[in-house]
Amino acid sequence: MGYVAPNTVIYLCSGVPLDNKYRDTIYFTSQTNQLTYFRGKVKYTFDSHSYQRVGTGKIRVAELADNLYECNYLYFQNSNFGDKWFFAFVTGVEYVNNGTSEVSYEIDVLQTWHFDYELGYCFVEREHVTDDTIGANVIAEPINFGDARCVELERSGYFNRYTAIIASGYDANDRTPGAIYSHIPSGLNYLSFDLTNNTAWTDALDYLQAAVDDEKDDAIVAIWMQPTAFSTLEETITDNCHLITVDMPTRIDGYTPKNNKLFTYPYNYLGVDCGNDSAVYRYEWFNSGSVNAYGGYAFYLVGVTCPNPEIQMSPLGYATGNDNFTVNYSEGITMRDFPQIAWASDAYRAWVANGGYYSAAINVAGGLASGVVSALEGNAAGVLSGMIGIAQTVNNATHEANRGATGHGIQGGTAAVASRTKDFYFRKMQIQYDYAMMIDDYFTRYGYQINKVKVPSRNGRSRWNYVKTSGCIVLAESMPGDDISKLESIYDNGVTFWMSGSYVGDYSARNSIR
Repeated sequence: MGYVAPNTVIYLCSGVPLDNKYRDTIYFTSQTNQLTYFRGKVKYTFDSHSYQRVGTGKIRVAELADNLYECNYLYFQNSNFGDKWFFAFVTGVEYVNNGTSEVSYEIDVLQTWHFDYELGYCFVEREHVTDDTIGANVIAEPINFGDARCVELERSGYFNRYTAIIASGYDANDRTPGAIYSHIPSGLNYLSFDLTNNTAWTDALDYLQAAVDDEKDDAIVAIWMQPTAFSTLEETITDNCHLITVDMPTRIDGYTPKNNKLFTYPYNYLGVDCGNDSAVYRYEWFNSGSVNAYGGYAFYLVGVTCPNPEIQMSPLGYATGNDNFTVNYSEGITMRDFPQIAWASDAYRAWVANGGYYSAAINVAGGLASGVVSALEGNAAGVLSGMIGIAQTVNNATHEANRGATGHGIQGGTAAVASRTKDFYFRKMQIQYDYAMMIDDYFTRYGYQINKVKVPSRNGRSRWNYVKTSGCIVLAESMPGDDISKLESIYDNGVTFWMSGSYVGDYSARNSIR
């Protein structure tokens, strides 16, 4: 083989923001862009060098060592043997003599083979996503988020007014009782009395008195309270149904996130309780169609009128696939424990009405007759027995007359109803400001937990893309096996691709989705 004139060109650069830890690299769309960037960092150029062996990791140049200490990167091309450019980190500079220095380097496999390989499907642990819609990314994160607290509290507003309802078989006109209330048949009549109206409650007391006067107080089965908004005495439940919507906060404990994952559970969610039942709702599980249609996160409230009333609250369009308007009763909660009202009747009048008086009169008459007969027969014991019987009967009548009112039912109530604080409470729960900012910075720098088999994304964002894999697969036809293994290890350790060399390390800018 004939003489080959030295024609290798070497560029020594300074200020290149890359090192052999491979935490950061630069993503180029073409080799022209790549060479343009690095030429802008060149401090020294050495032409007509002899062939450079990549594996040696050392190169001698005609420059004083003291002038090269600021150089941290180099690239070269053995142009007589091909057009391949090799990029490398400068790892050391040593003095040889006043006109020569030895530069140690390590090949930068990411930049050297940037356009020579593709990534195959592999398990991606983390990366910056290309869809940051609220709810699109819900995989749990390996990071402490502290305790959530209520930042805003709302009530349904349907529990400020109450109605007393009497279930009774008594009808002043002797009509047969019974009807269907809230789709539930009853053999009794229900009568409602608005407790915000003193006159109405007086009417209720008058009804109870009328039942006693008509000797029908036993026909009164129950009296209870329930919210007026759910107390319509109709066959259907239509008028006992109401809709309430809740907005999602636009900030997290006063902090405005850059990453929408912070608006999902467990960083931001809705807790609902009603005293005896509670549930947690994730904003991201509500269908967007339902939220848009109702102008918020919607809940359906329905009440049932019966002696033990219940009011159920269920979310609409929640965890129902693509169905935006289905009421998800299985995710609902039920309010119970409304007060029962006791009532009293006149015991003596009831005793008389039930035949007690006439029975007593008969007993007295019988006792007198028995005594008379015994006296005529000269039976002193019989006379005494008759008189004792009369005394016991009179005593029973006197006891009934003085016994007072007889109570019915069980008086029950709750402090929450008395204070009008019984309600469905919507607690907007969020992590605290400091944790929100810390986690947001973490997401900004390292993206989201993905845990999915896919092709890693390296350039889905405008300024930087972090990617971390497990078992990375590099597909290449003309690369050394050692460099393929090294590339796979870099991806498995995690690396950030910057869309421009001038962006490297600057996490303050907005990293929008392309």
